[in-house]
Amino acid sequence: MKNKVYKVFVIGPMFREGEDEYGIAYSDQILNIVAALNTIGADLEEAHGIRLDVDAPDRRLRDIQHIPEFALGEIDRCNFAVADISARSPSVMYEIAVLHSLGTPTLLLDRKPALIEDAVYYLKDLTIRDVVSFSVENIRAELEKPVRILTGVEPGPRHDYTRNKITDYYRSMPLVDVRAITGIATSYFSNFLRHVLNPLGPMAKDYTLNKLIVLIPPLIMDNYGASVTDRMEKEIGDRIQQFEFESVFSRTQKAKRIKNAVVDYPTPIDSLSLSPQFTRTSELLKSDGDEEFARYQGRMIQTFCDVVTHLCRTQPAISTPEFMPLETFFETYATVAGDG
Repeated sequence: MKNKVYKVFVIGPMFREGEDEYGIAYSDQILNIVAALNTIGADLEEAHGIRLDVDAPDRRLRDIQHIPEFALGEIDRCNFAVADISARSPSVMYEIAVLHSLGTPTLLLDRKPALIEDAVYYLKDLTIRDVVSFSVENIRAELEKPVRILTGVEPGPRHDYTRNKITDYYRSMPLVDVRAITGIATSYFSNFLRHVLNPLGPMAKDYTLNKLIVLIPPLIMDNYGASVTDRMEKEIGDRIQQFEFESVFSRTQKAKRIKNAVVDYPTPIDSLSLSPQFTRTSELLKSDGDEEFARYQGRMIQTFCDVVTHLCRTQPAISTPEFMPLETFFETYATVAGDG
């Protein structure tokens, strides 16, 4: 935790005219949020060695066309965000939608009392922190506890701050993760599975092959497939054999078989662990315990299986694959003592 830096992005209405009944200019609300976060950050750095790197759009961007480039870049890189929704700014709502699609924890600030008829439908089920005025003191009082939780200083479920209507719909996963795993599953089907399962493929030509087993890993890890290959050699040995076949594009491809089944480990899943988004999400969820992180990975792997199954059913294929957990596969097919 020592010397950990959390990048925080603040969004809100930049150029709203006027001031509230307490004399605080609406255009200063973002600045006060930044100031409040900096005071919280100063305490965190002194007590725990944790630094908040806080940024926000400011008046320098008024006369240039770089606001989207700046804002979207900061949104993409931040660990968490704070959004002032008091003006119901369409630009702020757009930026919140991007944050929610990325699964980035977003703390919402509104003015109290908020009118029921003025509620934002897609935000109404989320925790919104109301302040009487956007003074530095009031903002700090509302933000200090969630910031301490998000930085791991105070116990609390950090994954709760990633929940929104988008993640509710997509099995508690950010939309960007769903798109990533969908792309990987589509590529896996296009580059390998459809050639094996094609009516003119090896399973149609060899009557002794009657099923395709796709091995499912328990976790998403870089180079996991290499360890699976090593384990096959050690525990299964020559029971598993490599063969070649012609793809639908008349290219020679390789596959493995064991007894009456083609067996494959989808190594593209491993690449998910290398993405910056997965790294940020894993850091957030690991703080809530290994079980929460394992559930998140399980949801991603299940989405992979669902997409592959859907593609097999919508394309010419002689069957759909059987998805088998790795441990089940080794328990079923590994060489046992005395059995060559």
